[in-house]
Amino acid sequence: MKRVDEHAAVRRHARWARRVLPTGLMAFLLLAWVGRSQADLADVHLRNGLVLRGEVSATDEEVVIRNVAGEVRLPRSLVSQIVPVPAASTQPIEQPATSATSPSETEPMESAPEVLEEPAPGTTELPPAPPLSDDDIQRLRRAELRLDGAAERVRVRFLRKGRQRDLALEVLEQLRRRRDYQPQWEQILLHGQPHEKLQLILRTTRDEHAERIVIESDPLVFDTFRRRVLPVVTRGCVRSGCHAGRAARVFRFPLGSPGSDVYAYTTFVLLDQMETRHGPLLNRSNPEDSVLLSYLLPPEATSRAHPPVGRGPSFKAVVRDREERPYLAVLSWIDMLAVPRPDYGLKYVNPYAGRLTAPTSVPSTEPAQAADSGVEPAVRVETMGGTSP
Repeated sequence: MKRVDEHAAVRRHARWARRVLPTGLMAFLLLAWVGRSQADLADVHLRNGLVLRGEVSATDEEVVIRNVAGEVRLPRSLVSQIVPVPAASTQPIEQPATSATSPSETEPMESAPEVLEEPAPGTTELPPAPPLSDDDIQRLRRAELRLDGAAERVRVRFLRKGRQRDLALEVLEQLRRRRDYQPQWEQILLHGQPHEKLQLILRTTRDEHAERIVIESDPLVFDTFRRRVLPVVTRGCVRSGCHAGRAARVFRFPLGSPGSDVYAYTTFVLLDQMETRHGPLLNRSNPEDSVLLSYLLPPEATSRAHPPVGRGPSFKAVVRDREERPYLAVLSWIDMLAVPRPDYGLKYVNPYAGRLTAPTSVPSTEPAQAADSGVEPAVRVETMGGTSP
């Protein structure tokens, strides 16, 4: 019976693949390239004839494949063999992958396939943005958590080491000594839900007890960013010659799956810290004036068009006009961000701070593209020839 079930599963995946994949890709499907070391890659050969490429980890029960398009988990019974990819292999990517196990459960995150484009002659390859630390992710979650109104229903753990008392009891004792003590605080800290205790602790003590608080799920602003904004940014910006791959210009997106915490929060920090000659990518005070929104539009639809990209595919607008849902989703999300911008207290070092243009000037055949990079750092530093404007 088990072998019959395995064959049935293979047939189901084969039928799904025939529905969603072009015929030319049925024989060999390559997952999206994310610029990682090729020594980490492997080809996973399925019993239905498909071959999936990505970073592979395997157990006796399942095989996990990760790349920029997401994570695929397959029962080991569907896999015939796993073949490491030699370091010299530089085959381009034809199609980003979607989950082969549950294609109908969620809509896959859209991602532009990244061409293995070489940097322009005479230029320096930009390194991918380093990943954000877990501590910095916690700092962001605390800072953007809504502290007024109903408490956001996030998952939270309050750490307790050695002889430490329950954090809620410690905070209650601390608050009772304050002149502005309110009796309802005791009800929340003694009988409230964890997320309600979290809101009160952060509202009254800020980050004083941060080392004992672990927020395990996204506050609303980051949940919305990951579901509705990150797919739009990934589709429009993560492409060779723009901000991905070896020919990336000005800054480069991090490596990893867009579904991971590290990728999502690192990307948020990059967008939050970048500023153009027209203003910040994310304008919290006036969301409609955010340059990120202008960069989603066709050049003819805005006075602040996205600058010409360098090598690689030409610029492609993400939306046609300001009435499209992706545009409105990004606008609505920017309006959710805390105003004024919090001091997140991040330890993260942005490697692109101080970068006003591409890493080095490109050959004279592309002077306009080199000069019109469009993005400069929010933290302005002294550069060659004087202080940045």
